[in-house]
Amino acid sequence: MNKHIAVILAILLFLPMLLSSGVFAEEEYAWVLSEIVDNDCTADIEEYNQDSRDSEGDYQYGGSYGRGNFTIEQTYVGKTDDYYDPDKINGEKNAVTAIWSEPPQMIGSGEELNLTLSLSSKPATSYFDFGGYANAWIDNHNYLVNSEGSDTFKSVQSNDYKTWNEKLTVKPGNGAAEGSTMELTVKLVQGFTMSTTYVYKWRKLGDDPEITDETTETSVEPSETTSEEQTPTTTRSSYRDYVVPKTADGKYIDSGCRFSDLSGEVQIRHGDDRLGWDFAELDMIIYVGDVIRTKRDSSAIISLNDMTTFQMKAESEILMNTESEEENKLIFLAGKVWTNFKKMVKDGTLDVEMSQAIAGAKGTTFVTEDDGETSILKVIEGKVEYTSLVTGESVMVGSGQMVKADSKGLGEIETFDIDKEIKSWENITASKGLKNEILVAVIIIVVVLLLISIIILIVVIRRSRTK
Repeated sequence: MNKHIAVILAILLFLPMLLSSGVFAEEEYAWVLSEIVDNDCTADIEEYNQDSRDSEGDYQYGGSYGRGNFTIEQTYVGKTDDYYDPDKINGEKNAVTAIWSEPPQMIGSGEELNLTLSLSSKPATSYFDFGGYANAWIDNHNYLVNSEGSDTFKSVQSNDYKTWNEKLTVKPGNGAAEGSTMELTVKLVQGFTMSTTYVYKWRKLGDDPEITDETTETSVEPSETTSEEQTPTTTRSSYRDYVVPKTADGKYIDSGCRFSDLSGEVQIRHGDDRLGWDFAELDMIIYVGDVIRTKRDSSAIISLNDMTTFQMKAESEILMNTESEEENKLIFLAGKVWTNFKKMVKDGTLDVEMSQAIAGAKGTTFVTEDDGETSILKVIEGKVEYTSLVTGESVMVGSGQMVKADSKGLGEIETFDIDKEIKSWENITASKGLKNEILVAVIIIVVVLLLISIIILIVVIRRSRTK
């Protein structure tokens, strides 16, 4: 009997050590920097300035871009006007600069990511609030925060153009599988947006002699891709060349679309007014050419008269181009959109144009995703014709099938889990906390095993004593 007691005691002592040791540990992985993507908006600024000069606009912009080092300047070039208090003065301006520290080449499993931000302004204004803000995030949702939990830093008139020098942190978490990617984006916003995105890959240490447990100081070579190719989806040629249609007397045209549901911060502007963002409201008129975007933790549902709906997830952006009952077009700029197309008009069609391909549909349900480099189509119900904007190649995609399109053309038709996709839309946040739930379950199992072992030990001891 004493032998059994010794075995149980050994289990109790050995189990915590076993769980905390490397016996059950996975092979060591890390996030390794593999690519840097530049979002230099100076070309957009020049285009805006030219449009402003042609229309005798009141504002001009300037800017300079370096990786993690951005400056945007806004200037009032309209007439001096003493009607206001304080006066509007020609030449008023403010330049906002954000300087981010260089991210590490490698982030180990479970490690924190630390960056520093220096945000400052050079205001020469009285009436105008030409301020800006800066922030950074991982994969569009996991924001870097300072010691007080703040994730966005503003240098504006209301805080006397405050200068910020902040240390920001975030814990990226581990990759879902080897080769999975993670995108770290740092940015500055003042009317326009400048940003740099650092793309990391989840890789096993030791396989590559260049990857070690110590962070390498070798810098990533700049991509050979031109700045035009690297600009985000919202600056691709089809969007740049888009002309907002108007009536003969210059009025915007009602698209027939309306918001049927809004959650969080949803914004809207006319397609020819790049700075005219306004908050979306239910039942407001959505005009042809209007641009709609959902911010962080936000969503929107847009409906047509025929019950066709577009559901936008957070961090998505679309341009409505519904000019007729027979032909509807949606220019999909970024993010993820669910389309439930129920066109009842004879021969009615819907085209969703993305950065790399066009989806043409009649009476079907599908999901589109776009990050500016890859366009993804997932068909829930019906069939969709998917055409590459690069090669002109087309394929018919049916229910349960998906296709990716990139700068090389269309990929192979693949299958996906329809039920899983639907559930992700029924509850967008359903996956949040899943890893924590698994961890809690493991802890509970360990505790239960310990309790059972203790109970067995007590019973054995009592029996041995009675004998």
